Amino acid sequence: MDKLFSLKKLLWIDGIAALLAGTIVIIFCHWLSVFFNLPQNLLRTLAIISLVYSLYSTNLARRQIHSRKLVYILVIANAMYALLALCIVVYYFSTATVYGTAYFLAEAILIGALAYLEWRKIK
Repeated sequence: MDKLFSLKKLLWIDGIAALLAGTIVIIFCHWLSVFFNLPQNLLRTLAIISLVYSLYSTNLARRQIHSRKLVYILVIANAMYALLALCIVVYYFSTATVYGTAYFLAEAILIGALAYLEWRKIK
């Protein structure tokens, strides 16, 4: 798996995934709030974070040379967001629907995996 994805590919996957997730959540925020039984403001805030984050990661992906320091910042941001997603699962476990819980678990796993893979590429 390590040889399958270059750092550049991982950064593109990271940026495009954040862009898609942020855009979809912004567009369908009201509906997702009901479907997930989670506060609209929470979903909207996380979508905006994803959109801003996608700008950073796609900007890194576009570069010819990848600064270890800048990628390390991205890895830390990914790890923190994955942790935040897990905290949301725990905090809203009794009120969120199974779909809301599954969505944030999937986000934590995907973003955590990206953080790990990107970290492996720069260590």
